[in-house]
Amino acid sequence: LVLFRPGSSTILACLFSADVGLALTNEVLVDGVPNNGGSFGQIALHPTVDAVQEFKVQTNNYSAEFGNSGGAIVNVSIKSGTNAFHGTVWEFLRNDALDANNFFANRARRKKGKFRFNQFGGTIGGPIRIPKVYDGRDRSFFFSSYEGVRRVTGIDPVFLTVPTAAQRRGDFSNLRDTSGNVVPIFDPLTTRSNGAGGFIRTQFTGNIIPENRISPTARALLALTPLPNTTPSNAFTQANNYITQEPNRLSQYQLNNRIDQTVSAANTISFRYSKNRSDNTPANLFGNDASPNFGALTFVAHNAMLQDVHTFSSTLVMTLRAGLSRFATDRKSPGSGDPVNMGALGLPGYIPDTAFPRFDIAGYSAIGTPVGNFIRRAVNIYTFQGSLTKVSGGHEWKVGSEFRVQHQNTFQPSAVSGQFSFNQGFLSGPTVGQDNTGDSIASLLLGFPAVSTLSNDAAVAESRPYLAFYVQDNWKVTRRLTLNLGVRYDLHLPRTDRFNRLLNFDPTAKEPTTGRSGAFLFVGTNTDGRGQFDTDWNNFGPRLGFAYQVNDKTVVRGGVALNYISPFNEGDTVSGLGLSPTRWSEPS
Repeated sequence: LVLFRPGSSTILACLFSADVGLALTNEVLVDGVPNNGGSFGQIALHPTVDAVQEFKVQTNNYSAEFGNSGGAIVNVSIKSGTNAFHGTVWEFLRNDALDANNFFANRARRKKGKFRFNQFGGTIGGPIRIPKVYDGRDRSFFFSSYEGVRRVTGIDPVFLTVPTAAQRRGDFSNLRDTSGNVVPIFDPLTTRSNGAGGFIRTQFTGNIIPENRISPTARALLALTPLPNTTPSNAFTQANNYITQEPNRLSQYQLNNRIDQTVSAANTISFRYSKNRSDNTPANLFGNDASPNFGALTFVAHNAMLQDVHTFSSTLVMTLRAGLSRFATDRKSPGSGDPVNMGALGLPGYIPDTAFPRFDIAGYSAIGTPVGNFIRRAVNIYTFQGSLTKVSGGHEWKVGSEFRVQHQNTFQPSAVSGQFSFNQGFLSGPTVGQDNTGDSIASLLLGFPAVSTLSNDAAVAESRPYLAFYVQDNWKVTRRLTLNLGVRYDLHLPRTDRFNRLLNFDPTAKEPTTGRSGAFLFVGTNTDGRGQFDTDWNNFGPRLGFAYQVNDKTVVRGGVALNYISPFNEGDTVSGLGLSPTRWSEPS
């Protein structure tokens, strides 16, 4: 709904920019509770439309009550129950059975892709009543909503190049280039000096690798690689000889539950809990754990609010609020996603079983999980807020404070279970490196990777406290003129890591090996405390706004404000001056 506002635009699927504000620094609230996911400005919970009472988007000149933003302030309010029971039910359906195939698919004699979409749910709200026990009219109310989404989306045909049945047996007698010429493969174990500063090799007899030379790992990998199933785009090279059109799948649900209790005429307590879970499963190109595409991505968001509103008099109101927002991300290998049996692949036991190893094979489809696929991240934001509102004459005063602490645990390794790259280099000849000789699959069969990488990425467990105080006065100076005056103090305390493994760059420190100025230092080394930066104690942000009614049809508004955001809001990642992973590579 935010995008319907003039000046708003989509940056990514989970980001938006309003009035050219920074997309990664929007502050999104649900009932006043932070609703950001902690990384790249993600929105943790997307409330069901039928559960929303109202929402407000502020892009400039917002009061001192709001801060910690370099973009928009979006505050969404979830519905409450009333004295009467109300409810809604809905189902939105789309199905390829009701669609026509497109012209180009018909022309290529391809059937239309799968498409199933079901969006369903309902809401109900009213007084809490237990027959003959409790009648909550005028006192106790509830509201609940549920929405589910099931989507199966066909994709455009994906063409891959996979080895032929003969090549899997080591038979490359029919290995050809685009012109139909046989491409010879040479035995790397016969590499020898040519006496002139170079090296030469002997060709495999008949261009066939002996069966006893084939690596057990290669056999296991090729058993998980599908055979050709379509006419190749080039009959000589067998390029694009495998086609798949497996669909992407999405399963999602969201629930919202809210209870409001009127304790007295002067006191109301509210509690709300919301949860969203989304399982997004890309098409499995191989139909097993060795698929070269990304695995299923799961998002789980929780958002809870406890609020107490106390009315001392008709001019004095106090609001106390506590909130919890949790956003967890999990992505494993395609297929089962279970720990990988490295022994069954013929790999050594010291390689972690976190993900299926990646095998990049030049000229052929890759095998295994892409580097960086594995994600395990959880962000918890605890919030405590308090405010006091006083109306006096033409003044509406509001003073308050807010304390937040964000805990973020992230583990997203790169080549955590190994990355092995194969090319034709080891089987080129007769002169080593000669063009139009050798083959990447043949290198795989013999177990000769050009580069092998195994990373040892550290998990991050960081904490970021935040404290703010504010004073706001909305002063109705005259019937036509209103001034909005305020000041906010933002204190962003330095982020810390549980194991003190964050880095800083110190331009004055001496690099130990060269003695030159400029070195990376772990926090606590030549610095005070465990934080990654020095605390800025003078973040006072004034707010000044006005509204002047020129006539019955014209109002002029304006304002100026100084806002402070967290040093890590823009992108909000743990890379850069964070932990530095250790990697081991074996060059060719």
